[in-house]
Amino acid sequence: MGQLVSRKVKQDAETKLTEKRFSAALDIVAYLKENHHEVGIFRYPGREVIRKQILRLLQRGDRMGLGALLRPGVEMESSAAFCSFLQNLKDPLIPCRVQQLISADNQVPDDVVAIDALGLIYQELSGIHLKLVIQTLELFRLINQNSSRNELASISLAVVLLPILMDIKQTWTKRWKDVALILHEMILQSDSWKPIMFNAKRGRYDVKT
Repeated sequence: MGQLVSRKVKQDAETKLTEKRFSAALDIVAYLKENHHEVGIFRYPGREVIRKQILRLLQRGDRMGLGALLRPGVEMESSAAFCSFLQNLKDPLIPCRVQQLISADNQVPDDVVAIDALGLIYQELSGIHLKLVIQTLELFRLINQNSSRNELASISLAVVLLPILMDIKQTWTKRWKDVALILHEMILQSDSWKPIMFNAKRGRYDVKT
């Protein structure tokens, strides 16, 4: 029993978003933003050995080790490692309530659902988790804008991201195209949409960034 508990504690520690892992993740995001035009990112896994090295460094929050690896030519491996990192987070990148909103069959236009989902993200999250969501969506938006060169058609990016951002074990999988369209709208709207939140301490409305 003790071994099972210690194993679970170890697993939770490996997947929890800490400050160190968050900083390392931002390094990956910054690298991918600089190379968002490269063919193959978020499409091909690249070389397994390098991909696993990057993922291990990311999970350890080893920014120095990542800095030595993040050189021209490892864009595919970096994007694949980043996807694995997001999938293995203890708390999903997109909160469960937001996933439920996105996957609900409520006959509401995709762009409206996307705006509501972005607003709910800002209500549900804070700190490094919220910042990681913002930076990740910004990365996806850059890739989406460059879809003709990186071989990912605009909507195809959202399809690729479905198993990374959403729980694919749920019943909505029969409606995966609808869910992908909403994710696509969220990516498009993420840059221009700035929710205004009431700051109780200051007694005013602030733009939350």
